[in-house]
Amino acid sequence: MTDQEPKRPARKIRPDPDLLTPGDFRRARVALGGRDPWEMLGGHQEDQPVLIAWCLLSRDDPTLTFEDVERWAFGQYILGDDEEEQPGRPPEAPSSTNGSGPKRNDAKQNDKPANVSPSSAASTT
Repeated sequence: MTDQEPKRPARKIRPDPDLLTPGDFRRARVALGGRDPWEMLGGHQEDQPVLIAWCLLSRDDPTLTFEDVERWAFGQYILGDDEEEQPGRPPEAPSSTNGSGPKRNDAKQNDKPANVSPSSAASTT
């Protein structure tokens, strides 16, 4: 990328390792030339957000490299505590919405008061 503008992050992410999939680790191992991504995840603290960001962002941009991510300031690709995630990529497990709200409980309500207490119901023999 010497003749072009440096890549910019497509979006900001939460550096949460729970968002990673086995496929992310396989892709990372290839991109790292065989280096174990688990070592990177558990190694130096500055490597962890780089690995997570690369894994999440390269899902949408397969041309993204670890070198691209390492050049970015953390604030360019990591969400702050007061920042919301930007719409773009759908969540991994999207909820199904068909436009209907929750169903009403159409069961008929019993208009008669309950006269039987749990203790008196248990004593009938």
